[in-house]
Amino acid sequence: MNTIQPLDLMTPADYVAKRSQIFPGVESLRWFERQHRAELIECGAVLMPNGRKLVDPAAFDRAVVEIGKRMATARQNRGAA
Repeated sequence: MNTIQPLDLMTPADYVAKRSQIFPGVESLRWFERQHRAELIECGAVLMPNGRKLVDPAAFDRAVVEIGKRMATARQNRGAA
């Protein structure tokens, strides 16, 4: 298990700024988080160590890839039916 360092955490706005090809704005990140909140918390992608939301970028990146893969598979399976 990877150890999260406090300096690795970032605000959602900082995360979006570095990943605008996936999330063009903070609102798109908020939508994604609302849709997948439980999974993002479970995998350690979203944390609230001081009462405000912070992102572990490595964990969030992994979650985005896994969720995206699942969504693509589901869409492909719907098209094949």
